[in-house]
Amino acid sequence: MSFVRLDADTASLVLDLTGSGIPRMSYWGSRLGTTAPLDTLSGCHTPPVFQAGLDTPYHLNLFPEQGTGFKGKPALSGEKNRKHWATLFEFEKIEQDNHQIRLFLNEPRAGLKLQLELNLDPKTGVLARRTIIRNVTDSSYRLSYCAAGAVEIPAFCTELMSFHGCWTGEFLTRRSSFNTGITQFENRTGRTS
Repeated sequence: MSFVRLDADTASLVLDLTGSGIPRMSYWGSRLGTTAPLDTLSGCHTPPVFQAGLDTPYHLNLFPEQGTGFKGKPALSGEKNRKHWATLFEFEKIEQDNHQIRLFLNEPRAGLKLQLELNLDPKTGVLARRTIIRNVTDSSYRLSYCAAGAVEIPAFCTELMSFHGCWTGEFLTRRSSFNTGITQFENRTGRTS
């Protein structure tokens, strides 16, 4: 199986399982027809090779790692005995039900197991992501950062809509243009913000 698909009423999600590492999201958008050729979607996201860049273009996967040559902030940051800070997870298996995919991956050198969960809401097409990381060895793993994952934003998406506010003023809308760098929303108090 090279491709796996989830469908909601108005949206579809397609994952490319080609290769031995972490899968890529090859499509997430309006619902696809039942006979859509999933293999052609994978080629739609091939980035160009730029001068003074890597000879082989980097394809963003669901959980970017330093070990694959990703130059941005990796989805996982940590180390075990001052080693294994550049992970290279290997695909093990996939479980799928109606609207959820669970991917199981292994990093044998670091002794880590990774579970990526993607849930596509059947009514709205909203994608929920969850990441579970497990240390399966006796030596401790010092975790510095773990993201839910990554999503490639198409070029036609030029605006970011976020929500803010406090008690009795929740969900105030803020719109801003995408900028180079990191846009981060965080909460350090344990309460919604």
